[in-house]
Amino acid sequence: LVQAPPDCPANYPMLLRDDERCRLWYKPDTVFEMPKVHVTPVAYESPASTVLTSLFQAVVLENANHFLYQASVAGLHGNIVATRSGLELQMTGYNHKMHALVHHMVVGTLSGAKNVEEEVFQRLKDNHKKQLQQFFVAPPYRHATYATELFMLETKWTAQEKLDALNTVTLESFRGFCARLLAPVSMELLVHGNILSDEAQRFADICLEGITLGEYQETTRPRVVSLAPGKSYIYRVDEFNPQEKNSCVSNTYWVGPMELKTNAMISLTQHLLEEPAYSTLRTEQQLGYVVWTYVNTVGDGVKGITVEVQSDAFLPNVVDQRIEAFVQTYFQKTLTGMPQEEFAKQKQAIIQHLLEKNKNLMEESSKYWDAMTKRHYLFTRLQQIAKILETVTKPETVEFYETYLMPSPKRVKVSIQVTSSPHKEEMAASPQATDDDKVLLVTDVSSFKPTQQFYPLSETVNVDEYKIETG
Repeated sequence: LVQAPPDCPANYPMLLRDDERCRLWYKPDTVFEMPKVHVTPVAYESPASTVLTSLFQAVVLENANHFLYQASVAGLHGNIVATRSGLELQMTGYNHKMHALVHHMVVGTLSGAKNVEEEVFQRLKDNHKKQLQQFFVAPPYRHATYATELFMLETKWTAQEKLDALNTVTLESFRGFCARLLAPVSMELLVHGNILSDEAQRFADICLEGITLGEYQETTRPRVVSLAPGKSYIYRVDEFNPQEKNSCVSNTYWVGPMELKTNAMISLTQHLLEEPAYSTLRTEQQLGYVVWTYVNTVGDGVKGITVEVQSDAFLPNVVDQRIEAFVQTYFQKTLTGMPQEEFAKQKQAIIQHLLEKNKNLMEESSKYWDAMTKRHYLFTRLQQIAKILETVTKPETVEFYETYLMPSPKRVKVSIQVTSSPHKEEMAASPQATDDDKVLLVTDVSSFKPTQQFYPLSETVNVDEYKIETG
């Protein structure tokens, strides 16, 4: 096993290289003491066709399939994922053979994608078409998530737009796209595990050999709509699948971009609501089998608390009313009168959850990578939130809840209502407008969003504090 340097941080990676070609993050394993390493590079470019990027991913995996099977027998695993900002390669396994996997995935497979044969290309294109079509018969709660992103993000391609674009793709256009995708890009690399710093540098060099890199640049991040405070918004969409009996309502109480203290408050509030929401809306009122409460994040770290119910027995507008009644009743009858001992118990539960130890090397790597892809580089974010929660008081929590979840001048509520075929007729007969100037019914997001303000993107983070000397 490789011995970690004595001055190496135990709970975050250090920046081994930061120049115009790439950023290399390095973290030796100081916890699990296993002869394994996890390598995750990503290449960024300006927003390109989502469909072509997905096809590129499929072609790369097709070309690498035989090699990856052989590698898996030797304890090495590789994958490529198409993301909004580019391509993400994930490689993990025993350190003494990792360089061979990195070389094959980057130098061999990526550069060879443009040479795919027509027959293979058409088969992969048909497979991707089926994947896109599967979305239309997915559960309504997935369509509610999709509608939330359509409503909140400045740019979001619809499922139908992707399908229409795929139908126009040819092998010739794909090969032209490969040339653009693998034109000068920027790379960020995390090497984590049983490895020395000079070996981590070697992995970076292998990646640099296989990709033509330009000057390092930040990934393009989507802007998020900044809705008027004190208002509620209703966005109703029809369920895609005519055979689906369930409708879905997803009510989100948006807080906005946040510092760590606000992040701690929203995490605690969601934890307090989770069990009572399920008990009230699912068990007692039996609105539906799917009842979830979670912290919702869109775009550049804009957060809110979502209460979501999928139901075949109640109309979406009724479910919306039930959710709203629960949110207000919980505040009036439970939170304000909660004994201090119970509040402390609930707070300690979320703190323990945040401080849970990683189960394996991959889980630890994923947390570092999440901080990198979200561009905040707060590698100890969960520990910092837990520390803040230690000092949070019940009056602070009551004030936060009253400000952002109860009707108030600062509250922003968005109700996404996905309506199934059995509910359409009754919903059509329900009021489509309201006399309340604090409630806005949105029917066309494409015309609504240009009239709105947008949150500014967060500032670029200075990562100099993480740099280490290499020589």
